[in-house]
Amino acid sequence: MGRLNLLNRKQAKPILKEIEEHYGATLDWTDKYALILTDRQKLYLVNRDIENVELDKLNVSSIGLYVAEVGKGNRLSIEGAQMVAKTATQNILALNEEQAKAWLRGEDVPVQGAAGFVLVKYNEDILGCGNLKEGVLLNYVPKNRRVPVT
Repeated sequence: MGRLNLLNRKQAKPILKEIEEHYGATLDWTDKYALILTDRQKLYLVNRDIENVELDKLNVSSIGLYVAEVGKGNRLSIEGAQMVAKTATQNILALNEEQAKAWLRGEDVPVQGAAGFVLVKYNEDILGCGNLKEGVLLNYVPKNRRVPVT
């Protein structure tokens, strides 16, 4: 089992600041939630009451809502992307209907834009987070969350 590390506000601040700066978002997560970082660099949001639990004595691999993989660009989960998008002002990529269907099927989508992680959007819906690289939006939608769209 991996170790669950409850981050204090000082430890969480640089992670959240990097996400805020990349997406132009305002995150007040440490006011409402506690953050847990696993050994595999997965970031989870949990209720602040978790601070009263001795995590060292639990035999669990994760707890809370998975929101990001920390490190190489802070790749957001679908739920993390939806939360960040509420206040995001930059690095948002809008797809047309055909591109959105391909994205939801788990396909990489050819698009134009600046390289790096982007919030993927169709109309008003946030579909997740992708990595735009060399004119291709790389898809990170897990296989079990893909939608068979016709």
